[in-house]
Amino acid sequence: MKTKILILGFILSRFVSVAHPPWGLEIDAEGNFYFADIFHNERGTLWKLSHDGKLEALLKDFHAHNVDLDSDGNVISAHGEDNHTMIRLLKNGQRDTLFHTTNFKEFFGGNCTYTPQGDIIFHIEKFLWKINAEGQREKISDHEFNWSQTIYSDALGKVYVPDIGVGNGSLLQIGVDGKATVIAENLMTLEDGIFDPTEDVLLGITKDAKGNIYIAETGGRRIIKIDPSGSTEDFYSSNDKWFPTAIEFFQGDSYVLEFKADGGYGGPRIAKITAEGEISEVFNYDTYTLARKKDLDEDPDENRNVYLVLFGIAALLGIFIIFYKTLLIRKKKVSAKG
Repeated sequence: MKTKILILGFILSRFVSVAHPPWGLEIDAEGNFYFADIFHNERGTLWKLSHDGKLEALLKDFHAHNVDLDSDGNVISAHGEDNHTMIRLLKNGQRDTLFHTTNFKEFFGGNCTYTPQGDIIFHIEKFLWKINAEGQREKISDHEFNWSQTIYSDALGKVYVPDIGVGNGSLLQIGVDGKATVIAENLMTLEDGIFDPTEDVLLGITKDAKGNIYIAETGGRRIIKIDPSGSTEDFYSSNDKWFPTAIEFFQGDSYVLEFKADGGYGGPRIAKITAEGEISEVFNYDTYTLARKKDLDEDPDENRNVYLVLFGIAALLGIFIIFYKTLLIRKKKVSAKG
């Protein structure tokens, strides 16, 4: 239990309203990564890691848990604090607001997804809801969940939702008819038989071409593979106090989004698992930012540009001060003459 307290207790100590880290990870056709991060740039960041290794903040002060791609490869994510807003980032640079409200019961951005069919689905008040054509919520199933923290929808219109309050951690499938089916149970790694919903969580879900489902069990620091028959096995285990929150596949390889809590916050990072089972680190936010800082320190041209900008600002400020003082002197002279 001590390990789990280190992992998620640290998160809760910094963000009281947050019950879990983000699970959003997507990879587009060009091999660009998109992932959510609630620990940088105020309330969080939606990042893009290009296939050539360049990191870009698409949205700052944006508290997102999930990330999706629409059928055209546009990025979709939702802010889930105070206001609940789902945004589509178009490839031409424009932004499209898909839904916005300040009432989380109308739409909850903290636990939602944008389906391949173009529907907005979210979970609140123990049920799954869809935004209908009139912009109102309607149930997609009568199944009542005990404690759900993530949603995944596949290309067939089926929705997968974990319930960590039932069956020692269960994964349910909601069919297009709204029928709920339990496809796996006993997914939680509990120590001493004690269950804590803020520490024992099931997060990012994906599906491979063979119909196997993968889910991140954060408390146990592993990715679980569930085959079509419901049998489970460990697909990946994090080490060195990293813990996984999401998994995606691209060109036969899998990629895992991870965070770290070890006397301080670390990450995010992305680990790669090849089809042969070889594991490597393809991105680490901490080492990336350190390398960028070193490059700036060692690049005289880039430093010169920074100094030129600062010099320009200082020069404009000086001109303004001189101009302002001149106006004051003239005003005093006019007053004296009067």
